[in-house]
Amino acid sequence: MKTYLKIVLLSLLPVILVYIGKSVSSAEWLQDKIGIFPGTEVADLMSVSFFVGIFFSGLIIPTRLAYAVEKNRKIKDNYLKTLENKKKIFVEAIKSEVGQQNIHLNIRIFTKRKGLCAWINGLFRGKIEFEIRNIPGLANIGNTDGLKFEVKPKKQGIVGYVYDERSMIYDDELESSNTKEIYNLTDFQMEKTSGTKFALGVPLFDKKSNVEVIIAMDSDDQIKIDEENEGKWHLMATRYCQAMHHCIPILVN
Repeated sequence: MKTYLKIVLLSLLPVILVYIGKSVSSAEWLQDKIGIFPGTEVADLMSVSFFVGIFFSGLIIPTRLAYAVEKNRKIKDNYLKTLENKKKIFVEAIKSEVGQQNIHLNIRIFTKRKGLCAWINGLFRGKIEFEIRNIPGLANIGNTDGLKFEVKPKKQGIVGYVYDERSMIYDDELESSNTKEIYNLTDFQMEKTSGTKFALGVPLFDKKSNVEVIIAMDSDDQIKIDEENEGKWHLMATRYCQAMHHCIPILVN
């Protein structure tokens, strides 16, 4: 709360100073009632107030804004480095547990689509879509930019099934199965996901238990999950995704 008030007051200060610099009555009131520079000419007080206000708005505030942006960038970079390291640990642990060395995973974030069109579709059609948010270092972006899946009322892709069932879903036979019909994919989605042989999705929930984010893992390598190692995949994938949860708001903004 204190930080918020500080930001508001700092933002209002140049506006007030510029206003005083343009208002004779305000400058006179400051001298007569508050006693600010009582022996100074009103015109001089107005000039000083005006130029100090311009100085604050033109230099101090942009400097603080630039500092905040740079600070946020450093935080984002630190989060990303942490997640990259956790991804390496996760993949190595999976290799060790399931005895499979040819595991190369992309970690992709899907968040609820926002904006006017998404709001209108949700209001009149009950339609909800999740769109991809690729993070460099976690995934090979490739041809996936612009990819989105409908999750309600129609289920599309692994993402749609994860949203609907609210649990981890995977498919290790994407190349051999009729994925277009099974997952209700469009030609655009098929083009964006061509070559993918393995996909897994994990839901993350908000405080109201709504699916807030879906973490998808995919690979162009053939990765098999059998009954023996399915539990290991579920446990390790869920733990990794939960570790990502608190970082996501900073990474996708």
